[in-house]
Amino acid sequence: MAISIHEIDTRIVEHPLKQSRIILSPVGTHDRSRFLIVTMYDPDGVRGYGEAATTPQWSGETAETAQWVIENLFAPRLVGNGAYRTADEAVPAIEKLLPYRLALVEQPTHRDRIRQLAEVRRRIKVPVMADEAVFTPDQLTEALDCDAFDVLAVYPGKNGGVTTCMEMAQTAQRAGKKCAIGSNLESDLGQAAMAAIAAGLKAFPVEEIPCDFQAALFYHQSSIKQPMKLKNGRAAVPFGSGFGVEPVG
Repeated sequence: MAISIHEIDTRIVEHPLKQSRIILSPVGTHDRSRFLIVTMYDPDGVRGYGEAATTPQWSGETAETAQWVIENLFAPRLVGNGAYRTADEAVPAIEKLLPYRLALVEQPTHRDRIRQLAEVRRRIKVPVMADEAVFTPDQLTEALDCDAFDVLAVYPGKNGGVTTCMEMAQTAQRAGKKCAIGSNLESDLGQAAMAAIAAGLKAFPVEEIPCDFQAALFYHQSSIKQPMKLKNGRAAVPFGSGFGVEPVG
C-alpha cells in the first residue's frame, strides 16, 4: 500500500551518558549524544519515527547537519510525493486542466519512472516535458527508446556541463524532439552559458517554447560586470570571448 507523506518534523535531542560509561579517547570526551529524531505524518495523522545517530567524532555527522539535509533536501522531495504515483493518477489530473489550454505538462510522474512518463504521454493530448527524469545521456537514451517525452528540459547545471548539455540537446533533436533551457535559479553568470546554448542550437525553438532566463527577476544585484538584459520577455545574448561575461569582484 502506498503511503503519502503529509509532513516531516525534526528535532534534536540530547542523551547524557552514565558517569561510568563516558568515553575518553584521543579525539576527546564523549559524555552526551546529540541525535536527531525524525517524525513523518500521513494525511490521517499516522506517524512514523526514525533516529539519526549522529556522533561527529566517529561518523563525521552532526545532528545539525542531518537536520539541515532532511529539512532542505529530503523533505521538499518527499512531502506530497512531488509527482503522481501512477499514470492512472496523472492522466485525470491533467485532463481537468485541459480547459486552461495547457502549453505542456512538465514531469508529471516520478523521476525514476520513465516508462510511466511514456504511458502518460500516450494517453494525453498535451506535449510532455521530461526534466528530472533525464539527467544523463543514458537516461535520455532510455526516454527516447520508449518515446517518453515531446520536450526535453536541458541545462548545464543539471546535465553535467556545457558540452554534455549540447550533446544531449542534439541527440534529442535528431530523434525529432524539442528542447528548452531549464533553470536552477542561476545568476546571470551561469545564465550566460545557458543563453549561448539556446541561441546556438536549432534544438531550442525559443519562439515556441520559452527558456528559463530569470536571474534579473530574482536577484537584487548582477553577478557579472555587464548585467544580462531582460526586456519584453527576451534575454540578450552576451558577446565576447568565452560566454561574453566577467564576474564581479
